[in-house]
Amino acid sequence: MSNLSELLPSGGGQNNVEFTASGAVSSGKPVILNSDGTVSEISGTSVGSFTAFSTTSGLDGYPAAAYDANAGKIVQMWRDSGLSYVGRASVGTVSGTSISYGTAATFSGSNRLEQNMNCIYDPDSQKVIFVYSDIDNSAYPTAVVGTVSGTSISFGSAVVIESNAANWSANTRRPALTYDTNSDKVVLIYYNNSGQGSAIVGTVSGTSTSWGSRTNFFTAPIASISATFDSSTNKVICAHADAGNNLGYVWRGTVSGTSITMADQTQFLSALPRWTGIQYVSSLQKSILVYCDNGNSSKGTAVILDTSSGVSVGTSSAYASSGTSEYNEVVFDTNTSKAIITYRDAGNSDKGTVVEATISGNTVSFTSPVVWSPSAAVDEPFSVYDSTNSLVYVCFNDANNSSRGSGALITPGTLSASAFIGLASAAISDTATGDINVKGGINEAQTGLTIGSDYYVQNDGTLSTTSSSVKVGQAISATTINMMDLT
Repeated sequence: MSNLSELLPSGGGQNNVEFTASGAVSSGKPVILNSDGTVSEISGTSVGSFTAFSTTSGLDGYPAAAYDANAGKIVQMWRDSGLSYVGRASVGTVSGTSISYGTAATFSGSNRLEQNMNCIYDPDSQKVIFVYSDIDNSAYPTAVVGTVSGTSISFGSAVVIESNAANWSANTRRPALTYDTNSDKVVLIYYNNSGQGSAIVGTVSGTSTSWGSRTNFFTAPIASISATFDSSTNKVICAHADAGNNLGYVWRGTVSGTSITMADQTQFLSALPRWTGIQYVSSLQKSILVYCDNGNSSKGTAVILDTSSGVSVGTSSAYASSGTSEYNEVVFDTNTSKAIITYRDAGNSDKGTVVEATISGNTVSFTSPVVWSPSAAVDEPFSVYDSTNSLVYVCFNDANNSSRGSGALITPGTLSASAFIGLASAAISDTATGDINVKGGINEAQTGLTIGSDYYVQNDGTLSTTSSSVKVGQAISATTINMMDLT
């Protein structure tokens, strides 16, 4: 049987099923089925208000952030140009779709930082590891451990990661960090001053770190580095640009003790990729790689990587139709089972933009881009996923606020082909019960439809004839949709 009318008890009337609403549902609106059996109106991607974490104007550097899952807090780091370029950090508390920051603390003492910095959460020690280049100590790469308590953060002593002439280059921009949950190690990947791509393994102990010997795995200058950890194969996955030959490569790295071996070098692009971002998705056992494709009008592009045995590269797809897609970042929202991509759209006045990606096998499809900074340009946006609140946190320099470091929370849209269940036959108040016309039924609560046209659910929860991943059915009158059967 393929039609829901064959499955429902008699008296269901046009495949009406009664549900309890989670949140108010408007008449005729598409709804999804929640895990607790309630239904919610489909909502689009939205962003909360901007909140400054830096009190001085002209933040200078590449702000980075991590999500402390134990404390349930956002940890923000930056280089503060108003305080002689020292490293600062604060703890962000999420409330609804807003964030507030505790008192900022200095993690570099009186020493100044280069712009290139990053941080990562260690789920085993429940600490946040900061890495940076210390200007006042020969620009050596340096690490410090942060411990969150309430809305404050404290730090251990700074540790030099390597103290020779081949420290990381100031041209590295943001070095890549990932955490190997199999060996309980931090992995740092960067471009050193000897013109090589390098990786090094760090061990967290209490409030300090120790580091193994550097592994040089690429002899040409690399750029646009990103890394993630494949927990199904226990491999570090690294993507980068070959800046000398204008190519893009992916590697698999294996951590053993305090060393790492990089292997399975695979080309993913025959042009120069810039601003790469990568995220492993454990539920799919694949990674999504995003980048600016210099060979295709600098469009933001995504590709799926299967690293279960070597590296297999899927078909690339562009998510930005025009302009240069800069500072591409990607996280995975386990709530909607979608990858969330943030970037700066150089083709649209440097505005912050987000798209949602659905992964199917080795291909990826996207919602329409949504601008999350409509009235201002942003610089150097960086994003992390808040798994407790199912939100994406993005930090950036806010051009509309004297370039102060600011943060905002992005709420992913709820559109999902697997979760879509039907259209509301009438309005339902929050926590009240009401009828939903489920698949295979007829909904008579629409307006302005074109008879004979197919209608689809859009990312913002509206219906239109524009194709999407969720097809509803065909209009048989200006107010009525004959919904698709359950298949």
